[in-house]
Amino acid sequence: MKGAFLAWLPLECALFYGTEARGPASRAGFTSEAGFSRSAHHASGILRAMAFDSAAIARAVMDANSFVTLATADADGRPWASPVWFATEDYRHLYWVSAPDTRHSRNLAVRPELAMVVYDSTATPLEGQAVYMTGTAAQVTDGIEIFSRVSVRKGLREWGLDRVTGDARLRLYRATVTEHHILDPDASIDVRAEVSW
Repeated sequence: MKGAFLAWLPLECALFYGTEARGPASRAGFTSEAGFSRSAHHASGILRAMAFDSAAIARAVMDANSFVTLATADADGRPWASPVWFATEDYRHLYWVSAPDTRHSRNLAVRPELAMVVYDSTATPLEGQAVYMTGTAAQVTDGIEIFSRVSVRKGLREWGLDRVTGDARLRLYRATVTEHHILDPDASIDVRAEVSW
C-alpha cells in the first residue's frame, strides 16, 4: 500500500478501502475452490445470500501464505507484533522457530496468550482475505518433524532437534489455536465470520 494514510489503516480497513463495492466472491479472494454457492431466501422480500465454506477459505489462505503475524504482550500488557515463518498441517497448531531472547519469545514466556493473523499483504484493496486466530503458545520440542516436513515441501531445508536444542540459538514454538475467524465474504464492511471446521 502506498501513502502514509494507508500505512496506518488497520488490515480490515485497508482490505476494503475504496469507493466501489465489489462482489462477495471477489472479496473472498477464492471462488469455486472454496466451495461457494448462491441461494435465495425470503425475509421481508427476496434477499440473495451466498453460502460459503469458511474452513475451505481459511485453509486456502493459510496454505497460500508463509508468514503469520504474532501479536503478543509482556507482563505489563505492552503489545508487540512480529511476523514469523510458520508451518502447520492441521491448521490448529502453528509452529515456528525463534530465539528465546527475541521480544515476542520473551513475551510468550510470561504471557502465553496471543492473537495471530495470516494474510496476503499484496492483495488489492476490496479483494483481500485473512485468517484471524487466538490461542496460546509455548516453547516445545515435539513437532519438529512437522516443521521440517512443511519446510521441505516449500523448498527449504530439513530441521532436526539438534537445531532447536542444546547450544542452538533457535527454539521451536507451537501455538494452539482456540478460535479462527475470516473476513465474511458476503459483507460489504468489516464483518468477521467464525470458521466452522
